[in-house]
Amino acid sequence: MDITIVEGFGRMCCGQCGIVFWVPQSFYDERMNDGDDWKCPNGHTRVFRKTKVVSLQEDIDRLKKELWDEKSNNIELKVGFDNRERELVRLRKKAKAEKKGVLKRLVNY
Repeated sequence: MDITIVEGFGRMCCGQCGIVFWVPQSFYDERMNDGDDWKCPNGHTRVFRKTKVVSLQEDIDRLKKELWDEKSNNIELKVGFDNRERELVRLRKKAKAEKKGVLKRLVNY
């Protein structure tokens, strides 16, 4: 009975000695996810500084902050718009009252 296992390989390069080597893709993925260390063929300890999980969490945190900033900006814009709208209504009322006053003076003249 023959068993064939097909698995890809991940290319790695030791940052200390420069040797290029390949490891099974499952090993590569596990180290990327869990951040555990391993050794190159020459015995140098290696580790991924940022695991995929940490990197993804940082992306999530950054996007949450950007969303919060956008919401804050939108609220500030809405408040500013509402204030300008109230000011416009006030000025229209004032102009209408002035117009009435002018017309009254003209009629009574």
